[in-house]
Amino acid sequence: MKRSIKSALLQAGVTLGVAVVATILHKTGVISQDLTTRVVMITIGLVIAWQSNALPKALPIGSARSQAYKRLSGWAFVLSGLAYAAAWAFAPMDMAATLSMAPMAIAMVTVFVVCMSNRIGSTKAAD
Repeated sequence: MKRSIKSALLQAGVTLGVAVVATILHKTGVISQDLTTRVVMITIGLVIAWQSNALPKALPIGSARSQAYKRLSGWAFVLSGLAYAAAWAFAPMDMAATLSMAPMAIAMVTVFVVCMSNRIGSTKAAD
């Protein structure tokens, strides 16, 4: 089996395993519903960071420019995954969902704007 498939299965297994354990602990009264939600969402943020770290390494190397875009997107989403997890770990529950989405949106817009601005710049240079 390919390494990327094994990694994806491991990530899915970890996420589901944490969710099942947290749910069982909640149902037995060991932890609260808020803590269950926090644990699962922190796990999702860490899996996003884990997957984003692997992204630039997994794809075949193209030009230097495409490698730079892969690195940018990898870094942007690793940091946003960690910020997502931190928001769920430390923010009040009523604000955690909103605060956790902000770094993801910022990373997505940053990568999109950089890629599009460089594409537009390279198109104008070719004219």
